[in-house]
Amino acid sequence: RVYSMAYYGENLQYCLEKIYNNINKISYEGMYYRRDIGLKYLLDNTDMKKKLKIGIISSSRGTSIKKLLEIQKDINIEVKLIISNKKSLILDKGKEYKIDTFYLPDNNYYKMINIIDIYELDMIFAVGYKNIFPDYFCERYYNKLFNIHPSLLPKYKGMYGDSIHKEVLANEIFSGCTLHKITSEVDGGDIVLQKQYKLRINDTINILKDEIQKLESECIIEYIKLFKSKSITYKDSGVDIEKGNDFTK
Repeated sequence: RVYSMAYYGENLQYCLEKIYNNINKISYEGMYYRRDIGLKYLLDNTDMKKKLKIGIISSSRGTSIKKLLEIQKDINIEVKLIISNKKSLILDKGKEYKIDTFYLPDNNYYKMINIIDIYELDMIFAVGYKNIFPDYFCERYYNKLFNIHPSLLPKYKGMYGDSIHKEVLANEIFSGCTLHKITSEVDGGDIVLQKQYKLRINDTINILKDEIQKLESECIIEYIKLFKSKSITYKDSGVDIEKGNDFTK
């Protein structure tokens, strides 16, 4: 252990997010660090009474949300809708669990907004979604819209699919997944949670892909639990009153 980073504030989760979004500014050969500090404490103090309405946007089979669909009642959530721009297996999952499903091959984001707003969702997860959301879409759902990425961002930002796992196997000690807020910059939004996986000698691209998908599932579920207890302030929502007052002066 060669370095410690600390952040001081009134909210533990906010402090952790600040650290994990700034620690990448420190870099040296062979560097790695834990991504679970404080997580157990936060999860143990989750408000499970609060029910959340969840939406999924995807282009994939939806492997990462299979467990989430299975345990909805256990964690007091309801997946209200699934939107896909591909005729993929995730649409079948929606029908299996009696979730409203929508196939939008034209990627019409105004149509998507009209659908989403009917359901008054608390959280929206992009899972294996292959398109970039426009600015107006990201701003509309700021602090509600999250992407799960199959690497430890920010190092492999902008990459996707097996190419990430190939690079990781060739160059890293650890891999994992990252849940982050979505902005119009690809993989550029603030990190809210990461899960880490130590690479093994016999790992192949397919083995690593399977292991990371398991972590993605855990990561989404854990953050939903954290989100239940998260208080959203004006500042969290992108409105900084102090900065606004300074600008007016």
